[in-house]
Amino acid sequence: MRVAAVMPVEAEGVQVEVPKLVRPTDSWDVHDPEVTLLRRPVRVSELTDRDFKELSTLECLTAPCPRAPPPCGTGWSGLWQTAQIYSLEWSQEVQLRIYCCGCHEKHTVHFNGEALGLYAWTRGVVVTQAACQLLLRSVQNSGSAFGGIVSAQNATRRFFKPNAILLSEETWSKASLGFFRLCGRQILECCSLCGPHPAVLLYDGIAGLACADGGRQKGGLAGTGAAQVRPFTAPSRDFLDVNVQKVMEPGGNYLAASLAGAGLKRRLVHQPELRTLLARFSGHHPADVEFGKHLTAREYEELLVALDRDDVQFVTDFVADPDDADGDPVLLHWRRRIRTDQVGQMRSKNKAVLELLESIEIEAMQVEPHWPPSCPGTWSELLYSLGAPLSVSDDSNLIQHGRALGVVRKLLLGEAANDHDRILLAEHAPILRRLLDHYGDRFPAFFHPALHHLYRLTLFGRGAVGLGVGRAGWALSAIEGLDVCMWLQRQPNPLSVEQRQAFDFWAARANSLLPGVETLTPPAPQRYPLLPAEQELLNGRLGLEIDGSESAAFPHDHPYCREQQDLGCYPLPGWQQKRPLPQYRPFEDELGRSLERHEEHRCRSGLTIGEFDAKIALDSGKVKEAKRLQQHTKGGFVFCCPHRVIYGWHVMLRGESPRDPFAVLYTRLQRRHLPRFLVYDNACKLQAYAMQREPAHFADVRFLVDRLV
Repeated sequence: MRVAAVMPVEAEGVQVEVPKLVRPTDSWDVHDPEVTLLRRPVRVSELTDRDFKELSTLECLTAPCPRAPPPCGTGWSGLWQTAQIYSLEWSQEVQLRIYCCGCHEKHTVHFNGEALGLYAWTRGVVVTQAACQLLLRSVQNSGSAFGGIVSAQNATRRFFKPNAILLSEETWSKASLGFFRLCGRQILECCSLCGPHPAVLLYDGIAGLACADGGRQKGGLAGTGAAQVRPFTAPSRDFLDVNVQKVMEPGGNYLAASLAGAGLKRRLVHQPELRTLLARFSGHHPADVEFGKHLTAREYEELLVALDRDDVQFVTDFVADPDDADGDPVLLHWRRRIRTDQVGQMRSKNKAVLELLESIEIEAMQVEPHWPPSCPGTWSELLYSLGAPLSVSDDSNLIQHGRALGVVRKLLLGEAANDHDRILLAEHAPILRRLLDHYGDRFPAFFHPALHHLYRLTLFGRGAVGLGVGRAGWALSAIEGLDVCMWLQRQPNPLSVEQRQAFDFWAARANSLLPGVETLTPPAPQRYPLLPAEQELLNGRLGLEIDGSESAAFPHDHPYCREQQDLGCYPLPGWQQKRPLPQYRPFEDELGRSLERHEEHRCRSGLTIGEFDAKIALDSGKVKEAKRLQQHTKGGFVFCCPHRVIYGWHVMLRGESPRDPFAVLYTRLQRRHLPRFLVYDNACKLQAYAMQREPAHFADVRFLVDRLV
């Protein structure tokens, strides 16, 4: 339906009907009808200068005449006027009819060219939507490309047709931006290709910005008085100026990765000394100073013995020989204190890894019989990931999305992978995909125990732990079916009829309940009715209100918004603050700073992000830049899409840390609006930071590093 908007006669941006073809990828079959008034009908997308000349002759280019009288109370009068329709390749003079009132204010209903693929900028300037779309796509890549395209097209037309009527670059710019706003997006606010919530989001801190008042204090935008201001990342405070707090319990609302604490761990091998030996055996990074040295025969044998040992408190450690620095390491045994509830899972996981290593050893000896065996290239990447240092990542990274968990469950239950399964693994579990390609459509049976543990720790590490209230709960009831099936598969003899029936029953139960746990989608009441308290708990982890509705934006004067309102600029729709930023106890102090300082370090460097950047600059010979970065560790933190359109920023009053992106993504975006991929130069630390605080909220987000140093 055409919009008959009343405007001044000399107005700009007179066409107000939202274009149907907001993006070039929209369906032409739906929005590209034939123009049957022409002698030779063509589709709207094929209209050119001669067609508009013919339509002008037929007096078809007319504004809609409103039924209601003008605001002044007089009547409408039709007025034919001369206008130009511009494309980048041609222009055509036409006659347009507008309707004006009889008073001195000249209330006007302008021509609306939406149905013909046009955009009316003023009463005399009409441009094609295709040209606007082309120019706006060029703006996304480079502002200079816009002027280059217009200048080149004008020069070409002037060369072949000296008397051609051309539209200036300034008018093209104004008309294109007017068309862009009409599409519902603004060039300074939102990318036309990515929309308000990009699938890929890039962000980083801008360091080295001097004080606004020229003071001696280094860094920051607010001057020397910034030390008295609560930073953007400070916990939200309520009406009584008390921090919003959330108490985190390992095994209760998140999975820990270290040996300390209770509950299931996000590690397949818990002991750090065994992880080091495993990473060295993989041979995946031979140039690494710590993990590149090949295992000696004694080290490899002790690794197998330690994995087979029931007493997991007994530590097998190799240390440098104090009497011979160049000699072989000395074996040292000692005991480690471990919580009683951790012993069983550590023993079970170690046995699974032992079975995996012994089977890999058989494969390696068949190819190259020497001792100790060399890890086959097929398994080196996986084993290195399982032995990576605790400060880098956790083993749940091997399966990075709920849909990949579904494929792993299917393979564990003995089914074959199809092409769609391979695609999902390639996107969300690439290491497992490469391993599967080597073996065909199934993993070898000796890998199933270790893969089963990886599935469990990933499933619960995504926020499914502790969902029961007064009972085991939905997630534990769902995983029970898979656990029973895995136990039955490990039986030494073929399954009996009764065992096969039991396997089918528990497999059906697992396939019924586990997909919901994998995607954190509440189960249907007929499958597993959640208690009201359990439903509220799940809603809270997903960032929803108690009743399951999405959180609404806070008003600007809400106390939760004080720091973010003063120090941040996130004006896009959907980016308003919706949740308070808690102080996560016992991880953080009253200003939200991590008590474990390594959480805010740059990967394995042991340095803060500012110190790390300064070191890189110094190693590159940039002494002045290194000194500046070392002192200026504050500035701005910016979010943008891959087309370099800024989505928001905030001021950093202290050194950059993973809490900067976390504060924005958790408090401002709904879970369904989070990007699929987050690109950040300290992404590994950000992932560990986010998954320790709000694992369910960030469960399906991929954290990618934008550079390797």
